[in-house]
Amino acid sequence: MKTEKLITRLDFLKQSGLFAAGCTFLPRTVLAAVTQPLQSSAVSIKKLAEYQIVVPDQTSPVEQQAAEKLQHYVHELTQTDLPLRKESEYKSGAAFFIGKTRYAKSRNISLKELEEDGYTLHPVGKNLIIAGGTAKGVLAAVFGLIELWGF
Repeated sequence: MKTEKLITRLDFLKQSGLFAAGCTFLPRTVLAAVTQPLQSSAVSIKKLAEYQIVVPDQTSPVEQQAAEKLQHYVHELTQTDLPLRKESEYKSGAAFFIGKTRYAKSRNISLKELEEDGYTLHPVGKNLIIAGGTAKGVLAAVFGLIELWGF
């Protein structure tokens, strides 16, 4: 009699994500521009360590949680802690802009069409705008991005 070993979805995602990361993403690229298929904006792990995370001055709890999750997973890849800044503290340099930032608004990123948990990843030069719908969309955006990285 053959018995099947059941694994949880989380265990499956962890195991397959680590395998995919080892085979695909980690050796060559870390960041893919997902809003423009076939055009990628690759960033090495070394360059990723030079990024910063920028949140709106009036950060919502979900935006703060999304920023902290991104910071955690980038630390897993680079062994460095990306600085987490309010938008008013941001001066220059490559950054992940999380949520409803003035930077996203200045790039005409419209969040009105997104469902509650919908999201967009929008590359602008070296920067990446990570924004979401009215509920936990920005958190879903961060998890979508880190899934692309193989987690």
